[in-house]
Amino acid sequence: NNSTVTTAPPKLGRHMKLNRALTNKDLKNSKIGSMTYFEGVLYVLHDNARVVRAWDTEKGRMLSEWKLPLVGDGANNQWEGMSLHRGSSQAITAGGLRGSS
Repeated sequence: NNSTVTTAPPKLGRHMKLNRALTNKDLKNSKIGSMTYFEGVLYVLHDNARVVRAWDTEKGRMLSEWKLPLVGDGANNQWEGMSLHRGSSQAITAGGLRGSS
């Protein structure tokens, strides 16, 4: 008898809510293009503001902020997503962004 038992995935519920007054502080255009957790830190890409912010969600404080480089051709605000991975310190250039100068 090769019967297969299937179970429904657990339902997801709201765990917490972002404080928009805190995450959007000092941004003229706070649109979020992407958010991701990486190694226990929440990274938020505010694409129209050309900035990435790193947050400690347990303590509710910003850990770091990086301005994104200008890309030209009218696409400076077209940042839609990000990919984070651990790399060697030798691979990171000035400004903390790979490929920045």
